[in-house]
Amino acid sequence: MGIAANASFRRTSSLPFQKMDEEVLVVDPRTRAVHLLNPTATRIWELLDSAHTESQLLAILADEFDAPVDDIRGDLKTLLLDLEAKGLIGGDPIQSDVAR
Repeated sequence: MGIAANASFRRTSSLPFQKMDEEVLVVDPRTRAVHLLNPTATRIWELLDSAHTESQLLAILADEFDAPVDDIRGDLKTLLLDLEAKGLIGGDPIQSDVAR
């Protein structure tokens, strides 16, 4: 599974979660799985309350963490793939505004 260049991601809204200090605990009632997100993953979880592309997330995180985009690209991609595989987020192609 890969991340499409034109995909936007958003957390699965039906999943209950609880923020505890700087971490988030997400429960998937379908699988009874419990996921504890570290502070960085928690920030991404917060951002995914609304849809963002990988590029948008990279720009926000690079600014917030004062880090070069290339330094966080691989970790972000790995996290997005992991969250998507676990059903915690979904990816949707961004619709073009250009009329065909």
